[in-house]
Amino acid sequence: MKEKILILKQELFISPIGVLKNLNSFYEKSVRKHILNILKKNLKIRIIADSAFYSFLEKNKLKYLRISDYIPKKYENTYSEALNLFERWFSTSPLKKIKYMGYSFKEIIEQEFAYTITDYINSFNVIRYILDKEKPKKVFIVNDKTLFGKTCRELCNQKRIFLKSLISPVLSRSLELINLVSKKYGLNVRFVKIPFIKRREFVPIHKKKISNEKFILFNVFDDYYYNRLVPVIKEARSRKIKTKCIINNIDTQKRARINKEDFFSLGDFFKKSRESVKFKKELKKIKKEFIKTSKINKKLFEYKGLNIFPIIKDYFEYLFDIRFLWCAYYIEAYEALFNKNKVEAVMVMDDLIPLNRSLVLVSRKYDVPSLVAPHGVSIDSAGRGFYPVTADKMAAWGKIMKEQLIKKGVDKDKLEITGAYVYDKTIKKQRFRGDLYKKFGIKKNDFVILLATQKFDDIFSDKELEMILEATIKSLKKIKNAKLIITIHPRLEPYIHQAILKKYGLLGKILIDKKSDIDELISISDVLISLYSTIIFNAVLHEKPVISLNLMERPEIFPIVSSKTAIGVNQGKDLVNALQKTRNRKYQKLSGKYGKKFMKDYCYKMDGRSSKRVVDLIEKLMKIKNS
Repeated sequence: MKEKILILKQELFISPIGVLKNLNSFYEKSVRKHILNILKKNLKIRIIADSAFYSFLEKNKLKYLRISDYIPKKYENTYSEALNLFERWFSTSPLKKIKYMGYSFKEIIEQEFAYTITDYINSFNVIRYILDKEKPKKVFIVNDKTLFGKTCRELCNQKRIFLKSLISPVLSRSLELINLVSKKYGLNVRFVKIPFIKRREFVPIHKKKISNEKFILFNVFDDYYYNRLVPVIKEARSRKIKTKCIINNIDTQKRARINKEDFFSLGDFFKKSRESVKFKKELKKIKKEFIKTSKINKKLFEYKGLNIFPIIKDYFEYLFDIRFLWCAYYIEAYEALFNKNKVEAVMVMDDLIPLNRSLVLVSRKYDVPSLVAPHGVSIDSAGRGFYPVTADKMAAWGKIMKEQLIKKGVDKDKLEITGAYVYDKTIKKQRFRGDLYKKFGIKKNDFVILLATQKFDDIFSDKELEMILEATIKSLKKIKNAKLIITIHPRLEPYIHQAILKKYGLLGKILIDKKSDIDELISISDVLISLYSTIIFNAVLHEKPVISLNLMERPEIFPIVSSKTAIGVNQGKDLVNALQKTRNRKYQKLSGKYGKKFMKDYCYKMDGRSSKRVVDLIEKLMKIKNS
């Protein structure tokens, strides 16, 4: 128990784009200045920080506890709670009444809403864990106007704990106003050619109108989606099938031009109608009714004994003021697209995000067949995945994916096995130049360990990552000639990696890699350590041993351990033995045998022809429709 605690949680106050990056930088400097000032006046204060503050605190020689120290060691699922809240709220008036041109917003917004609300639940639980353990009389936080700050204020009010925000009220209010303006006009900038805005959904890119054309349509969200879709698009074009892509990201548009791709943006079809103006007015009325409901029916917004509406109110305001209208514009653009052209089939890489879900719903109305070809594994440890399936068909990678989706309630008739088209490139033999040996300083007799760290969107991820890094680093001393390479997920910042490496005096000695080709990294490695990253599939294809380091005992999302393809390690002390085992030739031969069976069960035929089978399925859907 500590009388005073200071909780430091990193939150970007404004979207980090263009000139706004500078505002975030100014905000962060101001925050750090206030932290030092408050600590001068309060010497007996316990600092509890997240990974973004580790280096700052260490630089100023300040002792601190990590927020992750308060997180339970056993994994808990919060995403399912978010889905339950969504169902509770959107099954009640007035939210269930929100429709546009006959399309229900409950169906369109479901997954995005649950993903977002998970962040609110995570903040709620983190603060609750800290307050329950410390039982403080005073709490200091960075800013009580952020999501984390508002949640902390509500919980402190409930427990009658004094709370103080570090930054001045003037700065806090100024930043809040800037943020409100950026949110308010966040939709408007999608209609304008602004260099630092990457997603310009409603900016037209063709002078000539696209009409009376016949094609199959691919919806491409960004470079990640596009890179994975290219083999399928090329296969379709090789059969003289006319293809077009919807690409709204300007960087992806540049790549598509290089590949001579035929594409357009939603702006080529969107035109504000009277109906959307009317819908905007209708949303204002529903919003008033919703706010009234929140005051009358407080039990509706109860979560773990607390009315959380004050915490989530801002998000609902964003939905009513911006996001619902934004989704209505998607629908309007898709309606115009289908009205003016003969779209023969639609393919998306998921039908969960509103951009894709609304396209699938519009294609259903126009009796155009739709296909989901997943870009990743069917389900994650939080229970999130490529379901429910709204499209006509899904190209399941293999038997295991199909069975998992059926268990989650997907109609078995919607699922057709094609193989994993995203690995067609990996299967084809590639020659690497060997530059990475020099980059990482790898010698002839080195035992190269590749640690692939990933991004989980829950409160356990930081603690879990720290545990994985520490267990791996500790094992290095006991393995002869061990050489560690760490590769990180594109959405992951290396704060924790740097802090842990610094703790063990290895910062700068072990490289953190974010840009190298994954297959090339695996080719120079002797073993892969990961949890549930899809890099495991690449490693198995390269016949490299795999260790699944699952220190929080998350549910197994694909049977890499139960199939004996990988060694499962649930305690850090067992990692050394697992690493030694992977050096055994007999084990390597055996795991390779199990790996081939696993890949066949999960990814069907690993023959580099899965893209062909996906296009076969598209043609099959088109024939059924035309028969």
